[in-house]
Amino acid sequence: MAVSPPMLATSWSELVSRLGYPALVRHGLRHTAFTWMADSGVQLYVLQRVAGHHDPAATARYLYPDHGAVRDAGGAFSAWWDSMGTRSSVQAASRFLVP
Repeated sequence: MAVSPPMLATSWSELVSRLGYPALVRHGLRHTAFTWMADSGVQLYVLQRVAGHHDPAATARYLYPDHGAVRDAGGAFSAWWDSMGTRSSVQAASRFLVP
């Protein structure tokens, strides 16, 4: 027997209500899954294909940043910058400046 989308929605509503999570929506789980996949290292272009999006910006809107990872990235950059020394850091960065 084929299950129609309205029937699925009804079954979902009943299921999450019985589990005690009546506010849980399926689309929220999609956002969570893509965020967890990104946090595990899956690249954006792979997530884009899995999601069926044509625009990577659409996929990016599904992702919620891991603030700890963002903070760690900033710390890693700061450590690298400090290891370069002020003078050499400025010289290294100047290679990327447009004349």
